Amino acid sequence: MFSKHFSNKYNKALLLGTWWWNDIVSTIIIALDLQKQGIQTDIAWVLSPWAIHYFDGQKEQPINRIQGEVRRFINSRSLKEISFVDGFLPAIAAKHGVNIANYYDLSTRFWTKKLSDELNKLIAQNQYDLLLDVDVGWDILARSKEDETLLSPIMDFTSLNLLKTLNIDNYLIEFGLLTDGELRAQWVKQILEELNEKWLLLDQWNISLEDDNIQTFIKIFDEIKKIRAWHTWVITLQTLQKIWSYLDLITQYRFRSQIWKKIWHTSFDVNIPHEYFGKTYLIDWKKFALDRSETAFDYQNTLDQYIRLKSMQKNRKTEMDLFYLRSWDNRTTPNKQWCCMQLLIPSTMIASPDRADMIQTWIDQLLSWETDLALISRDDLALIPHHDGIKIQEAWNFCLVYQKDIQDFIDSTAQQIKEYQIL
Repeated sequence: MFSKHFSNKYNKALLLGTWWWNDIVSTIIIALDLQKQGIQTDIAWVLSPWAIHYFDGQKEQPINRIQGEVRRFINSRSLKEISFVDGFLPAIAAKHGVNIANYYDLSTRFWTKKLSDELNKLIAQNQYDLLLDVDVGWDILARSKEDETLLSPIMDFTSLNLLKTLNIDNYLIEFGLLTDGELRAQWVKQILEELNEKWLLLDQWNISLEDDNIQTFIKIFDEIKKIRAWHTWVITLQTLQKIWSYLDLITQYRFRSQIWKKIWHTSFDVNIPHEYFGKTYLIDWKKFALDRSETAFDYQNTLDQYIRLKSMQKNRKTEMDLFYLRSWDNRTTPNKQWCCMQLLIPSTMIASPDRADMIQTWIDQLLSWETDLALISRDDLALIPHHDGIKIQEAWNFCLVYQKDIQDFIDSTAQQIKEYQIL
């Protein structure tokens, strides 16, 4: 699969899947190829910030080795357990002949420097001499403001920040261009031109359905999708089936938004040019990360990162939109037991009537005392109805909407949000 062989220089690699199931399962393809070159391989994945994870009964730390019982809960006032692919994948991979000694999950819920320090310790302890970041879709290469249709920048930009700080050679392997629905063809073309101009694109090659690694992956994918299905790899496989086609693939994507039991769907079409089918790229990752200072930024906690992302490009969707932050989860404001703040800033890719309906749905929950407070964009302030029971505290480009008598908490949180906008 690789046209560039690493065996002449490296002995032990850590593969990093940057985002969710697409990149997580894709690390298997790369691991198989490295092992054929005689390189020992371990795998790490990045955890989603909107959930709380437990590993063998212990709450997630910056680095978590996957062993024993692994559980995931949606982070809200009452935790709800959901399926968690990471816990199943090692056994499924081993069943199909993929032998990996160590699997790790990295948490985005901590200060980036702490995560970087812990990962550097792991690199030294396990004697890795190569790190390969694996991304499907091209979204991790997005620019700070231009590429406004991103859907999940938190985990990608955290990975980007990490890789510029690690004491190890690292590269990005990118394939399945545009199959995640996050970028558009014209932006991918511009970024490819940028990579070539800066000598960051080191190699490229083709993959196909006939590759042994892809066939093994398909067997694993067929089992994993029974636990948790996703659209990106379905489309990636379609592009591999059409690798010799001269026709572009136009496909519809949709993402879901939910508040309590009410659900909205937002659909859009993506055109994937045929010339990208099967293309795989090797990129000088540390140099790229150092060049992308606006997206590879440090942050203190999830709220800090969220404020900065929404300040950078308010049109974008993020993984944390409409989810909750608890008052004691990596925050610096006073601890208010069971006080949850909902991040009520839906992307402007969502139709205006739906966005207004989302905010009204949340207001109904607030007035019935089912929720505590929400962070909203100042641009959405006009959607908040005038009501004696609703209070609003401004924090420059954002506002806090609440009802309970928690003024000290509101004041300190508003100050915290202001500080994050200055950084």
